Amino acid sequence: MLKKFNPAILTSFIFLAAVSIFAQKEKTEPIKLSTNLMVQDKDFSYVSGLKAEGLKLFEDGVEQKIESIVAKPANKRVLILVDNSGSVRSKIEYFINATKTLIINLEPEDEAMVIRFVGRDKIEIVQEWTSSRAKLFSAADNLYIDGGHSVVVDALYLALGKIAEGISEAPDKRYAIVMISDGDDRSSYYTRKQLFDLIDNNNPQIFSLAWTENLSNSRNPNTGLKDGKTRAETLVQELAMRTGGTAQSLSKDFNQVELLDKLKSIIIGMRSQYVITYSSTNGSRNGLTRKLKVEPKTIDPTKPLTFTTSDVTVPINKTFK
Repeated sequence: MLKKFNPAILTSFIFLAAVSIFAQKEKTEPIKLSTNLMVQDKDFSYVSGLKAEGLKLFEDGVEQKIESIVAKPANKRVLILVDNSGSVRSKIEYFINATKTLIINLEPEDEAMVIRFVGRDKIEIVQEWTSSRAKLFSAADNLYIDGGHSVVVDALYLALGKIAEGISEAPDKRYAIVMISDGDDRSSYYTRKQLFDLIDNNNPQIFSLAWTENLSNSRNPNTGLKDGKTRAETLVQELAMRTGGTAQSLSKDFNQVELLDKLKSIIIGMRSQYVITYSSTNGSRNGLTRKLKVEPKTIDPTKPLTFTTSDVTVPINKTFK
């Protein structure tokens, strides 16, 4: 059962924010986009029973057509996928702190799994599904840097396999993946198309905390690949767009304050009780951020409600393998 949630009085580990998200079509055609939506009353209790016909949604100030609003299952399973490759060596302690922050913000009935990844032969389940905070914290403390070319797509593919297993044994829960990485895929066996096909079959929400600003678009002397930064950005944005998650980008020299700020959207996205889907009249795929606002069609001054959602970003229309 959902509990009360008061953003105004939370500790530094619990944050205000919201989620993002999107869909995909030709440039000049409408795009179906999805975003998480949290609705609370004046006592900060979650509000249930909302219907699409009672709401209005604005994108960059322009009202859009709401297609649907779907309530999420109350209890969730969160798979935390953490990059342990050498390219994130200087920020591994921050990645561990982010993992612990996510664990702290799980609700009592929630479960989580922790997976670390480096190369193809180093994708390791550190902790299976559990609601034990002690076991999850121990898993976070056992994250460490290792050698090898990072395989972001392969790690996500394995994570989706674990999600599929979870759905078969506990179909009444909602599922999410939180990936903490720079997004730099160097030697995955699976392609993005194969990954996206698997996502479409399982449909968990995917949230990314991505250190993409550490990357460059210059040719990598070790792999021969170029456009590394753009590759990473489009990957995490596409994951968010397809699943209703969000992609949060960390600056090159980010600190703990920025890390916690970026985690806001992810935490609230996981706590939000609705997914709202709408048709955007802006069919451009230009990588620019769009501001969203949701409000009731009829305002009852005796029953004030707070609607929390977030801006969305549709990735540029560029294809990578």
